[in-house]
Formats: sequence, structure tokens, C-alpha cells
Amino acid sequence: LVAQFAPPAAPPAAPVPAVRRRAFSAGEASAGEGRPAGEAALPSAAKAKVQVWAKPQPKGTVAVYVVNPAASGNAARVSVGFEALGLAATSASVRDLWARQEAGHTKGATLTVEVAPLDSAFLLLTPAAA
Repeated sequence: LVAQFAPPAAPPAAPVPAVRRRAFSAGEASAGEGRPAGEAALPSAAKAKVQVWAKPQPKGTVAVYVVNPAASGNAARVSVGFEALGLAATSASVRDLWARQEAGHTKGATLTVEVAPLDSAFLLLTPAAA
């Protein structure tokens, strides 16, 4: 016997801030090792796009989710400026939400993260006090 229940009526939802999404190739966000921005560091067969998602949170913080969908290869290193993440700050503390621990501070107004193939990072950026 299978019963179906109607979900309870939900109260009206508060407006939800927009989510920012951008896909980067492994070397696009930061030109490095002599490559121009936009040229991937991975072999052509593994040029999967790294996805960076950001959503404003209470008290000026920003949640950032980074996904590396590549099935193999090296970890993707992505650097993203705070402006692209919607964070108005010159530096921030970083909390690793998966590990439930503080992960240090950014160097300037840029978040840099390495994500292994088929893995993700989930971070909370809190602007540093001025």
C-alpha cells in the first residue's frame, strides 16, 4: 500500500539572493606557468570546466562551491577575484564547510583553491574587519 500525502503549506518565502555561477577551464581564472588566461593546464582530453558557484549569506559572508568534474588528471587550481564572487572586501577568512574547520585567510581580494578530479570544495568567506 502506497499513500501519497500533500506537502504542508509553506509560509511565503523571503526573497533569495541571486546565485552567481561561472565555469572556468583549469587555467582560466589565473594565468600561470607562462600560459595566457583561458588556456587549460590539463591535457585536451581532460579539459572539463571547473564550476564556481557563489551565493551571498547573512552578515556579508559568501558561500562558494567549486566543482572539478574532470574524471582524471591533476587537481584544478582556480583563483577567483572577490568581485566575481560578489564579495566587497580586500581580504577574508576562509572556512571549509565540508571539513567543519577554519582554512586560513585569503591573500588579497582573491580566493585560490585546488580541487581534485571528481571532487568539490565548499567554503564560506567572511570579510576581514577593516
